[in-house]
Amino acid sequence: MKLRKLLSLSAVALCALSAHSQVKLNFDMSSRGQKVSDDHYGIFFEEINHAGDGGLYAELIRNRSMEDNLSAPDGWIALGNTEISLEADNMLNTVQQRALKVNIKSLNGGVRNEGYWGMNIVKGRTYSLSFWIRTDTNYDATITAELINNSGRRIGHTAIEVSATQEWQKLTATITATGDDGHGYFALRGSKTGVIYLDVVSLFPPTFKDRPNGCRPDLAQMLADLHPRFMRFPGGCYIEGAYADGRTNRFEWKKSVGPIEERPGHLNRNWGYRVTDGLGYHECLQLAEDLGASALFVVNMGIGHDWKVDENNIDPFIQEALYAIEYARGSATETFYGRMRAKNGHPEPFDLKYMEIGNEQEFMLNRDDYMKRYMQFYRAIKTRWPDMHLVADSYYFDNVTEPVELKDEHYYDTPEFFINQYGRYDNQSASSTKIYVGEYAVTKDCGWWGNMNAAIGEAVFMQGCEASR
Repeated sequence: MKLRKLLSLSAVALCALSAHSQVKLNFDMSSRGQKVSDDHYGIFFEEINHAGDGGLYAELIRNRSMEDNLSAPDGWIALGNTEISLEADNMLNTVQQRALKVNIKSLNGGVRNEGYWGMNIVKGRTYSLSFWIRTDTNYDATITAELINNSGRRIGHTAIEVSATQEWQKLTATITATGDDGHGYFALRGSKTGVIYLDVVSLFPPTFKDRPNGCRPDLAQMLADLHPRFMRFPGGCYIEGAYADGRTNRFEWKKSVGPIEERPGHLNRNWGYRVTDGLGYHECLQLAEDLGASALFVVNMGIGHDWKVDENNIDPFIQEALYAIEYARGSATETFYGRMRAKNGHPEPFDLKYMEIGNEQEFMLNRDDYMKRYMQFYRAIKTRWPDMHLVADSYYFDNVTEPVELKDEHYYDTPEFFINQYGRYDNQSASSTKIYVGEYAVTKDCGWWGNMNAAIGEAVFMQGCEASR
C-alpha cells in the first residue's frame, strides 16, 4: 500500500511539472535508514545454457576431449581426403575414454572444429594452442594449425613438427590472427599421408587477467563492472544431478581441478549437455578473487533430482564439503588439499567465506528432515572451520530455530508477486537468521522475452530488500 501511495504521489508530481508548477524536494541527510550490508549485492554463476562452456570459459574448441558423444566425433569435420573416427584403445590416461583417429589420405588433409557456433577470431590477437598426439610409426611430418574465416580463407597459422611416436606427447604453439571473423573455425592439416590420433585439443584467446585456463576478458570485465561483493557457484540444480549414470552427472569439485587432460568432465543432465569441467572449482575461486568478491560455494547434501541418500549415510558428502574448504583455505604446506591448491598455481588461500548446504531441497524433504542433514554439515564444518558462514535452504522453511546464520530464499513468479513482496523484510533485522535471496526473477505474466512490468517488479523487490529494517 505504501508503494502504491508513493507511485500515486509521483504521478501527481509529474502532472504538476507538466503544468509548469515548481516542485520542491527536501532531503534530511542527518536521518538515514538501516545501513545496507557490505555483502548486499553479489552474482550467481551456474553452468546452464552454456554459460560456462561456450560462454564465460574462454576455451574455443568444442568437444576438445572427444567425449561429448562416445559413438561419433561431434564437432569435428574431416578436411580433404581424410577419414575420422573415435578410438577407444591406448588412451592418454584413465580419465580419457575416446581419442580422434585421423586417417589422412592426401596431402594437407586433416580436421576442423567450428567451436561453439563459430569462433571469434580477432586480428592481431594471439591464440594459445595445445594438443596431445600419437602417430603411426612412420609419421614424421609437419602439422599446420590454422585459423580460417567463414569464407574459407586462412587468417593465421603456425607449423608444428611432429616426430613419429606411438606414445602420447603434448605439443604447444601460438597463432596470431591476421584477420577478423566472428564465425571462423580452427583446422589441423598434415603434410603427408598417414594416421594420427588427437586428444584434448585446446585453443585459448587471451584470458581475463591472463589466468591460465581462464575466462573471456569481455564477459568477465562486465561482471567486474558490477562490483559484486560475493559470487555464488557452481549452480543450484547443477550440483545435484539427476538419477542416471550412477549419479555421476552431479558436479564433483575434485574432478574439476588440475590439468585439463585429467578432468573427465560430466553430463550436465539437468540442463541437457555435456561439460568439460574446464571452468572448475579452482577457476571459479580464482574468478571470484579477480572480481574482488568473496566466494560462496554450493555443496551437495546427498540429494539430487529423483535421488536421495539416506540421512545416516551422508558422511561422504560432508567430507567432500570439508575437503573443498581445505582446498580453498588450507595451509599450502600442512594440508593435503592446500598443497594441491598450491600445485595448481595458488599458494595463498582463497577467500571462501560462505558455503551453502544443498539447493531448493524443499522439493525433496520436509523442514525437519532437511535440518537433520543440515545440522550434520553444520557441526562438522564449524568444528574445523568455525568462521565459515553457512547458508541453509529455503523460502518454505520458516521459523528456523537451529543455529542457522543465513537462509537462502528463491522466488520465480509474476510482476505483481514481486511488487507485493516490497515489505517482506521490513522487520528482518530483529531476527538472528539473516536472509540471502539467492535466486529471483519474474518468469510469469511477462511474455517470452520479459517486459517492462517484469523489470519494474524486480526493481521494486530489490528496493524492498535495501529498505528492510
